[in-house]
Amino acid sequence: MRLELFKWERNVVPQIGPPAQKVVDEQTPACGIYLGIMAHRFGTPIGKHGSGTEKEFHDALKKWGRLGEPWILFYFDDGPVNPGRLDLKQYERVRAFRDELAAKGLYATYQGVRGSPEAFFEKVEQHLRKILLQIPPLEPESRGGPLSRPATAKRPVVPSAYRTWLQGQCADIEFQGLRLKHGQAVRLNHVYVPLTTSAGGEEAPAQRPPQRLERDKPRLLLDLLGRHSLYVSGAPGSGKSMFCRWVAWLACTGAMPRHEVEAPEGYGGRMTPRCGIGCRCS
Repeated sequence: MRLELFKWERNVVPQIGPPAQKVVDEQTPACGIYLGIMAHRFGTPIGKHGSGTEKEFHDALKKWGRLGEPWILFYFDDGPVNPGRLDLKQYERVRAFRDELAAKGLYATYQGVRGSPEAFFEKVEQHLRKILLQIPPLEPESRGGPLSRPATAKRPVVPSAYRTWLQGQCADIEFQGLRLKHGQAVRLNHVYVPLTTSAGGEEAPAQRPPQRLERDKPRLLLDLLGRHSLYVSGAPGSGKSMFCRWVAWLACTGAMPRHEVEAPEGYGGRMTPRCGIGCRCS
């Protein structure tokens, strides 16, 4: 699920003629989450409402009364106040609005923008992550109209743009001390060496005869991942993180890369289709 933030300052197309709030309301799409923020200013009066924020909050509250949605979040700045820069009338209206919300439910407070557990960024991120576990995604046809819930759960689709971005993140490798000529770039598939392990056979080591243990050769982690889930342990620098990058890169491309020099027999790695994009990983 991807959250798309709608802000009138950025998303509303200007229109001369109708009242400003009407222009904003008509272009505001259906949403599953309403997030309000208020610091020390209440805002400019809009019609019978004290500010646009107050009107939008009451509109969301009325919609919740009819449909049980959107999920309404509201945050008040609870940090220190500089009296010299404070508009007392505005602040009094903020306090009155805060008391009104307290009578209707539960609001949250924050101190600072980010950088601490009580900061706005950290609190909102934590709350949104929890909300996403409870709100199913919107049906495509419902965007711009009343919200509707999918009747049956559908298999999630990984957006191609995200796979392209993730592939680029995993493919870029920085090597300290490696001097490259101008225009050269080192990619993960140019330098990756397959990771092997002596564990993970079909039988536990204690069940194998000694002669078989001696002739058992190390196995490719990628091959083992094609059969079952893995827990990979190892010392720092042994290649665990690079293996994860390699698996993610293969999942994005959906195929093993071609190499100018073929790998020795048994060490080429293979991909077993399972997750729908060409490899057995999840």
